[in-house]
Amino acid sequence: MQSRTGSVWRRVSAGAAAVAVVLLATLGLGTGTAGAQTVGAPITDYAAYPGPLPDGCPDGAEAVVGVRYTNGRGGEASDLRKLDLAPGDTLTVHWDDFAPGCTGTDDEPLVAVSLSAYDSPTPEFDMGVDQQLLDGWTACGAGLEPCPPGEGGGYALSLAVPGPAVSQLCNTQMEFVIGLPLAVVGPSGSYYNAVLRNDARPSMGIGATNFPIPDCVPGTSPTTASPPTTTPPTTAPPTTLPEVGPVEVESSQVTAPPEVAPVAVAGVSVRQLPATGAASGNLALAGSALLLAGAALVLVGTPGRRAAHSGGDAHR
Repeated sequence: MQSRTGSVWRRVSAGAAAVAVVLLATLGLGTGTAGAQTVGAPITDYAAYPGPLPDGCPDGAEAVVGVRYTNGRGGEASDLRKLDLAPGDTLTVHWDDFAPGCTGTDDEPLVAVSLSAYDSPTPEFDMGVDQQLLDGWTACGAGLEPCPPGEGGGYALSLAVPGPAVSQLCNTQMEFVIGLPLAVVGPSGSYYNAVLRNDARPSMGIGATNFPIPDCVPGTSPTTASPPTTTPPTTAPPTTLPEVGPVEVESSQVTAPPEVAPVAVAGVSVRQLPATGAASGNLALAGSALLLAGAALVLVGTPGRRAAHSGGDAHR
């Protein structure tokens, strides 16, 4: 009976401990880093990044002891930037232990560490552009899974080097840091280095490297505006006037000009002008008027006739 009761209490205690670990990790407590909202989630609370480290725990590369990097092809270096890496390689970081102050009395780590890769628009680090965290990153330590043991002792984390099938920008940055990775490294996110953040908070970067990805076709960069497309102006076709054919007019619709009869004037013979076309009536009228005016002048201006008229009046 006592054995059964003890077994039940052990299971309850184990469950309570697991819940407590998850709760501490969710709140960012016990890990020494801020922004770890949930276990395994990248950091997006950039304003609060990073939180303080445990008392006595150094920041930067001094947080771990005996670090070295391998590429899975026989290459090894203590500085990640000096390691030859290519797509398809497996980057593995090895370290002997966490630094004093970064572990508890039970030698368990008080901080987490992570190994990640970013899609970068430049082959070298540029703090003025954003680098997006790629899937597949890995982390271990306080609040997370225990760090896997390395060959010959210590700890190890491994990550595949991204290639053309993963990268959209054809450059990558790989980071080994204290705590969980940033979702964005750059002006839209934050930086692992305190100098770049321009604050007095701890530096979280342990090792980093940048390099281009060979045989990669760049996609559309989220940090580069597409050039505006110019549409040539549309020229309206010239307006074509409709062709107008000859107008046919029926003869019944045309009114002929009135004929002018010859005017008989004493001593003057007036002939009718021949028809010369559509305006012959007007010409005939004008000619008749001129002849009448001339005849009147002849009658009035003849001296003999004026005398004869005078004489006749005297005889009366």
